[in-house]
Formats: sequence, structure tokens, C-alpha cells
Amino acid sequence: MSSVKILAICAVLILGLFAPAAMADANMGVLKSIPIQGGSFKVNPVQHINHQETIRSAVVALEPANETGTIDAIVITGPNGKREFGCSGLKVKDGTDLIQSCGGPAVLEPGETSYMAMGSGFDPNSKVILSVDLKS
Repeated sequence: MSSVKILAICAVLILGLFAPAAMADANMGVLKSIPIQGGSFKVNPVQHINHQETIRSAVVALEPANETGTIDAIVITGPNGKREFGCSGLKVKDGTDLIQSCGGPAVLEPGETSYMAMGSGFDPNSKVILSVDLKS
């Protein structure tokens, strides 16, 4: 089983629409951490997945740790336009497992994969880093 850190924007939780560029893991197709500015974020990167991956855990880490917020939507769409994972309206805090909370696992097929994520209500700080630790 491999472990992958994501959301250097959720490529960023996810990537470049609103914040500085983030880093993506070419094998997983998702990003490692997302800088959240003004309490919200929105990202929509497309990455190539080299081989099928089953993600069984995606644990949120927030900096600072007392942050909370809402993942308004997460949608992962595979190479054939098939929805491989999705969730909406999820309240998160440090330690929330997105896969468990959203009824996963997420099975990512090889090919061009689109990851869309947006969130809001991250308080009390105006600058937050959202990261996710992925485990197969």
C-alpha cells in the first residue's frame, strides 16, 4: 500500500485558481496541499493517472489545527467521464477522513483524471493550509 500526501492545492485542494501554484503527484493525479485565502478555495486540475489506485483513506490536516470549514464539493472524474468519487456539504476539521465520511473508497482508473474541489467557511484564520494524507 502506498501513502501519498495531497493537496499542495487539492492541487492546489487542488490548485491554482486562487492561490500560488501547488504541487501534484503525477501518480495519483491529485494535489498535496491547498492554501486557503479568505476562508474559501476552488480548484480543478487535470492529471494523468498511470495505474489504477484505490484510495481508502484521505485524512485532512489543517494549519492551524483549530480551523474548521466545509468542503462544498469534491468530484473526481475519470478518463471516460465516469464519476470515480464525490461528496458535498461535508464539515471538516483536523483529522476528518474524507473517504470514510463520503462513503468511499475512491477507485481511480488510469488516464486523464479531473479533480474538482471547493470549500468555504474556514475560520477563524484568514490564511489556512489544507492538506490530505492519502492511503491506498
